[in-house]
Amino acid sequence: SGVCTGGGEVLEADIVVSATGLTLQHNFPMSTMKVSVDGVPYDAPNHFVFRGCMLSGVPNLFYILGYTNASWTLRADMMARYFCDMINYLGRHGMGMLCPCADGVEESQ
Repeated sequence: SGVCTGGGEVLEADIVVSATGLTLQHNFPMSTMKVSVDGVPYDAPNHFVFRGCMLSGVPNLFYILGYTNASWTLRADMMARYFCDMINYLGRHGMGMLCPCADGVEESQ
């Protein structure tokens, strides 16, 4: 009749699609690397992903993941251009750091 949550609540559903084969990293995108910012360890669940390529609270970090259902290089090229635009913007404005911030973002339950 639906899906039973860990808390015992039953969510009614007409169709349930069970996806298999997808394994998410525990500490995305750092994987097994131990990273800290100003002495504070990076913990993925406490950060937001900004534009699919930067992490809140982690300065000057860009990473690239391509599209999974289209050309990988299509998105990789688009992200590389975005990174260059950001680096050039910082240079033009005499700035040395870019750090997305999640202040004011409300967490939904």
